[in-house]
Amino acid sequence: MPLDGGDRGIFPGQLALTLVVRGGVEPPTFRFASRGGNPFGAGARWPACDPVGVSSGVTAAAWADQRVAAVRDDPAGRLALMQRCYYGPFGQAPRHLPYRRAALSFMHWQLQRGVLAPPFSDRPGSPWWRAVNERILRDGCEAVALSGDLRGPASSRTVDYWMSFADYPTARAWYRAHNGSVVAAYLEHRGLAEAESPAERFFMNVVLCRVLYTHALVAAPRISLGWLSPLAPFLGDPRLGMTGIFLHLSRVLPHEYPSTAASSLTSVPNSGSAACWITG
Repeated sequence: MPLDGGDRGIFPGQLALTLVVRGGVEPPTFRFASRGGNPFGAGARWPACDPVGVSSGVTAAAWADQRVAAVRDDPAGRLALMQRCYYGPFGQAPRHLPYRRAALSFMHWQLQRGVLAPPFSDRPGSPWWRAVNERILRDGCEAVALSGDLRGPASSRTVDYWMSFADYPTARAWYRAHNGSVVAAYLEHRGLAEAESPAERFFMNVVLCRVLYTHALVAAPRISLGWLSPLAPFLGDPRLGMTGIFLHLSRVLPHEYPSTAASSLTSVPNSGSAACWITG
């Protein structure tokens, strides 16, 4: 992804893919129904999303597409859908619910900045940001549907990562699932990124670096913090408020979309060091 208007900058995809592949357990090959239970908990209803398609034989992938399409032009609806997914298919997911803190923190910033606004609004949002957010929503919804016994298989490896998180909710598994969807969207929508302004493209990479650094705190503590590595899992745990230091992006990125040269200058920290960009 270009970092400026001319030459192509270094896209941190290799680092991203390394963290995603090595950052957690391998995706499971089973489905919860085959094990006689559901890790989200027992229940008789489907509050995370309505039970449309449960009796009509729709696939989990198609059901996820329907859910995302219903909120595509509704930023608040996107946020609500993201939140509902962490309740699982039956509305009882006490082990998974705490992980919504980091996901919602990141998404609240997107809403405040306006990047998820529909194209017909007075201030249209970003096609690229909308597409990346949609990929995260879609992968999560499909995993919820699969764990709720809608038929599969998973439509992508990133959905398998979310299934792994559903079965064994840990910080490492959550980062692998969430960042797997982010990286997949980065690679899939490179054309949309190149249509953004030079300043916006630069900040896209800033966002990716910060998200990946937070992932590294859990997946590679020694690399991320060196001799302070014992603190890394605590600082990077998405269930805790400390993660907001890295994912509360309003402190270092422009408050409005689209970015301009002027807004870029006011957002750049005084120090030019990489550590300043990562930690804010």
